[in-house]
Amino acid sequence: MTMDSTSTSDTATAAFSARTIRMNLMVSAAGRAGSILLNLLTTILIIRALGDGGYGVYLVVINLVTFIDLAVEIPLFEIVTREIAKQPAAARGWMASATAIRGIVSLAASIVLIVCGALHVGGEPVLMFLGAALLLTNIFRTPINLFRAQMQLHWEMGPWCLSRLIELILVLAAIQFAPSPVWFVAARLAASILFVIIIWRTVIRRFGQRFRLSLDHARLLLYAGAPVALTTLLVLLQLKFDIFLIFKFHGKEAAGLFGAIAQIPEFSLIVNTVLIGTVGPLLARTVGLGHEAVFQSLFQRTFRSLILFLPACGAAAAVLAEPLMTLAFGSEFLPGANAFRIVVFASSLIPVAGLLGITAITLNLQRRLIRVELINVALYLLVNFLIMPQAGIIASAWVRLAVLILGNLNTYRVIAAHSPHRLAMGDLLPSMIITPVVTLLVYVAMRVHDAAGIVAAAILCGTLVYSGVSQLRTTQPGIKSAPTRV
Repeated sequence: MTMDSTSTSDTATAAFSARTIRMNLMVSAAGRAGSILLNLLTTILIIRALGDGGYGVYLVVINLVTFIDLAVEIPLFEIVTREIAKQPAAARGWMASATAIRGIVSLAASIVLIVCGALHVGGEPVLMFLGAALLLTNIFRTPINLFRAQMQLHWEMGPWCLSRLIELILVLAAIQFAPSPVWFVAARLAASILFVIIIWRTVIRRFGQRFRLSLDHARLLLYAGAPVALTTLLVLLQLKFDIFLIFKFHGKEAAGLFGAIAQIPEFSLIVNTVLIGTVGPLLARTVGLGHEAVFQSLFQRTFRSLILFLPACGAAAAVLAEPLMTLAFGSEFLPGANAFRIVVFASSLIPVAGLLGITAITLNLQRRLIRVELINVALYLLVNFLIMPQAGIIASAWVRLAVLILGNLNTYRVIAAHSPHRLAMGDLLPSMIITPVVTLLVYVAMRVHDAAGIVAAAILCGTLVYSGVSQLRTTQPGIKSAPTRV
């Protein structure tokens, strides 16, 4: 093989990567858009039915379950998807090992929740029991790794949207007959059971997969997953723990108010899921094939796409804080408008953190990320404990923004220090121009009427999102691959 053939291979792989990204982005974006819309409607209905106090009770239990669930799922799924993308023939062993490890951890956590419920610790007993059942159900979501690794995201997106629709219907029924946190958690449990049944039917009948436990894969997964799990746990602390602190210092009403605002980062995390399901496997594949140039190009272009539209969309939403909060949650949540502005802009930076995290894990730098997140969590907890009792929810909003910016900078420093890959910071310039322009246009439109501001934001942000995705239309090598000897 010559250097010319290596360059040709890189170019062909780059073209394939661009086409694959576009196709999966369209499927994933359509599926996630439907899922987001249904989840948003469900959340709004629950918030309006329960009010800030009842929603605070519901949210504490849901956050506890989600915290445990994601702390196990994210590290396992990122690594398993990466490994299946590299070696499709080993899918059985990786998925079986991930299911077993997640099962053991979730079973232990479920027992703790059941005991806490029986002792009336942490929440209503029935809510804690339903939370434990939800954890046990989600053990069996492993097949989505196969769909993501093989770039067949429609097998995941379809069941997601259907399960969200079922949850919405059940929530509407509960509102009509007995609106309470218990029935709303039960609705989520029923939707999760349906999702698991559908994806397992698909993976067995269509993909012909029968899982086979591999102790070697399990050991490798534990070894590689432990630092990712710790990093994920630290990240989740920054997204979830302040709600528990607000509940403790300021009561369930304040927790419900900030909890409604804190739903915004949950939607930002969906962009991370899209990245994991589209760009993540391609990055892993290019590493496995030794295509450094394609890796660099994917990394750079994805960053350019995100940074083009995310800050502008976050700033536009911040300007529209009052009308958006009134429309979504009702006027009783308006006291949290300033915190909403800060959190919504901070949320626009979460997908950038997701890209940097996926890149670091693909490059096997996950152990070096632990130090970054330890620093973030230490600052997060220290500042929250010092100023939250006096300043209230606005303190948590500012802490989230500051820690997120610091974390992104430190993660990029790890990548730059321990790999040949760099980002061209000149890509920040268009965003620095576009963001204030969009903010000004939305503000002027809002001065005419709130509805005009929302329409202007939708048009401008939609245009920017399209432009950002269009950055992935072509992918040319960003750096030269090392020459191969003849």
